[in-house]
Order: sequence, then C-alpha cells, then structure tokens
Amino acid sequence: MLTLVTLTKWFVVLLNCRTDKVVMEFLQEQGSVTALTFRSEPRAPNMLVSGSSSGALVCWDLDKKKLAFVREEAHLGAVVEAKFLPGEPRLVSSGADNSLQMWIFDLPDGSMRLLKGRQGAAGPIRKFDFYGELGTQVLVASEYRGQGLFGRASLIQQHRDKQWSQSVLQKVIANKGASDTFWPGLRKQKRLPPIVDSAFSHIRHFDWAAVVTCHQDYPWAFVWSAATGSLIRKTLCIGPVRQGESPNAICVDVSVCGNFAVVGYEDGSLHRYNMQSGLHRGPFLSDKYEQGEGKQKKVVEVKAHTARVCSVIMTVGSTISACSDPNSAGIKIWNTMSQKLLKTVDLSDVAKGAHIQFIRASAGSDVLVAVAFSDGRVVLVDLDAERVVRQFESVGGASCTDIAFSSDGRWLCVANTTARAAATASTSESTAAGSTISSRSKPSPWAPSAAAAAALAALSQLWCDA
Repeated sequence: MLTLVTLTKWFVVLLNCRTDKVVMEFLQEQGSVTALTFRSEPRAPNMLVSGSSSGALVCWDLDKKKLAFVREEAHLGAVVEAKFLPGEPRLVSSGADNSLQMWIFDLPDGSMRLLKGRQGAAGPIRKFDFYGELGTQVLVASEYRGQGLFGRASLIQQHRDKQWSQSVLQKVIANKGASDTFWPGLRKQKRLPPIVDSAFSHIRHFDWAAVVTCHQDYPWAFVWSAATGSLIRKTLCIGPVRQGESPNAICVDVSVCGNFAVVGYEDGSLHRYNMQSGLHRGPFLSDKYEQGEGKQKKVVEVKAHTARVCSVIMTVGSTISACSDPNSAGIKIWNTMSQKLLKTVDLSDVAKGAHIQFIRASAGSDVLVAVAFSDGRVVLVDLDAERVVRQFESVGGASCTDIAFSSDGRWLCVANTTARAAATASTSESTAAGSTISSRSKPSPWAPSAAAAAALAALSQLWCDA
C-alpha cells in the first residue's frame, strides 16, 4: 500500500495514495509540524516521528494509531529536519539552535535517548575566553531567545565541543546550596538569563568548581564546574537576597590561584567570596568611620564606588575596579586579602564628561591597564606611576565593545560597534619598519614607570579594518 503524509500546520494526515482516502490523522499539540520521517528498520514497530516548532520530537505509533511518546526540548529552537538512518534504529535531527543530534531507540519502553551530537553557539556570542594553558579551548557564552547558554569549544577537536548543563535548576528544591550557601528558588526556569560577565581559574579544573558567571538582572553569581561541564548548586551572594530587591551582580573575576572571587554590583559595592565554600568574605570599603555618640553611635561604611561597578580585575595580591559614574572617573586598587583601598588613579582630566565602560589589564604586565570610555576613546594607564601614558581617539565615533592585549603587552586590539578592529603596536621596531602613525593617536606627555616602559617603547600605531 502506498502512503503519503501531508501536514497542515498542527495536523499530520496519513493518506492512501491508491484509494485517495485518509488512513489516520494526528493533532500535534507541541507546535506546528516542521519535519516528518518514517522508521524503516526491519521488524521494528511502525512509527512516525514529527518535529515541532517548539523543538520537541513527537513519536506516533502507527499500529495503535496514537501518540507513543514526546521528547520535549530535543532542540532549543524549532526542529529543522529529522531523518531515520535506513534500516537502523537511529534518528538524526537538526535544529534552529545550531545543533545536530543523533538519537537511538534502545530503551526498554521503546523510547529513544540521545546517543551523540554536535552543538555550536545557539545565538549571538556575548563573551568568550581562552581556557587552559595551551589556548586550544574556548569558554563561550551565548544568548538564544532570552536564555543564557554556556559551554566549551575546542579549536582542534570538534567532538569535545559541549554545551554545559543547567539541569540543577530543576533538581534542587531547598533554598540551601553547598556549604549552607544560599540557593535561589528557580525551579520554574529551565535556563538562566543571558550572561553579562564570566571569569575562571583553569588551574583548579579538577580540584573544585572555579568558573563564575553573572547574569542579566540577577543578584546572584553562579558557579560552574569545568570538569563535569555543568552548573553546580552554589551561588555567590550576600545572604538570602531576592531578585528585584537586591543589587544585581554586574562583573566578576577569579584569582589566579582559584581560591577567591570578587563580584561587583549595581549599587557600587564590591565583595569577596571563597570559591571552595562559596561563603562571603566581606566587602571592599572606601572608608569606615563612627558617627554619633553614646547609644546612638554607629559605624558608617562607605561602599567601594559611588555607582555601578563596570569592571573588576584580580591580579597577584591586588584587585582593580572601576565604576560607570562620570563624576567619579577613576581606577581603584585594593589589597585583596585585607580589602583595604591602596590608591586611586584619578582620570577626571581625560574623561571629559564621559564615563568608563570597562577596563582591561595587560597579561604581560599588571601595571598597564586599558580604559574604554563611553565616547569611544581608549587610554592606557600606568598604575605604578598613576598616570595616563597613551590616548587613542574613537574610530569612526563608535563606542568600544571589547579590548584585548597581546601576550607581551605590545599590541592592543580594540573592537567597536562599527564592526571594525583597531590594532595598535607600541614597539620601536614597527616604526623603523615603516608603519604609519595614526593621526588619531594622542601620546601623553607623561613618561611611564620603569615597569610599564618594558611594555611601552616608542609609540607607533597601525589602524586597520578587520
């Protein structure tokens, strides 16, 4: 008997082509039908699999003329195509979430399980960092339909690409996490919101979870295990905070040793946490003094910053932070363990009314920091001399989206909203070779310190379109 399958949005209709009669029809409640395939394995039950716009795979029993089972969220987006391998109990499906999955029907109840798959970034990539000493792995944070996705990609072995699991959100019930740290009640959510910042310590890969992420409009910083590739039941927060009532976590960094993490918040506060236990180790305070007399005496604690903390960087023994307040344009350096303010580098003279967007430190020298302003300008600051040593004007009037130093600190790559990248060379050899110095650059009249001079020789720049 010849059969043909037609579909009209939510319906699957099975026709007999010889008699031109409807044999059976099904209503798919998971969304509109996007793919259809028959199981052709010998001695296997007659089965039809349909894909849906919600990402579910629906299996129909043609012998009993009813629904067999549904695999919810087989894909994050709509199922684009689904096909059975000829004569095998294996189904291959692809989705709009940039994934390819292979399923096998070998469970006792006749249902299927995921055999293997390939997963790329489902949506726009918001942040990525090289992971490990070899530089062959990348931690990628992407956004898809308002959901934050996190995973690891290998640059040499594609089969090691993996999207990290967030199933712990559905498993936990109590509000207590590991080591009595607070765990928010998020059982109604299957995934966290988009990631706004992330940090890690790769040397603790097999010791303890040492990857931390901050999420959009969330006061909690979440901890991930790179070894298991999953979100763990631990958050970094100050007690039982609630969404909408407590300041949101904006930025985070993890110490090189992997023992501590520093989180910056929307209200200007800066706090340190222990990575192993997840316990709060205290705030960074700009000042602390007593006010009043007698029983009315109270201790006044001044927060680290007057406005939203936009960036935090942990170096060996110190922590660098900056805020987005245009009236307080500057960089603060703290002692990580005592959490006391060491010094402040004032940038109000070069800010010109703009606020700081973010800061980046040179990997080769912790004394050299690049500061991106809201008007698109980038300045290099020598923390030892507490001076600005280089100034770069905006490329095309666009604001910066990210900055990266080369490993030796001699090159600076600036990405902006015009899809251009500006690469800056600061070595004397490039000038001798004939590189052109951009007219947009404004070298500072101040001399760098001895530590920064090792990374900054004679000024020479090369601006190029990426």
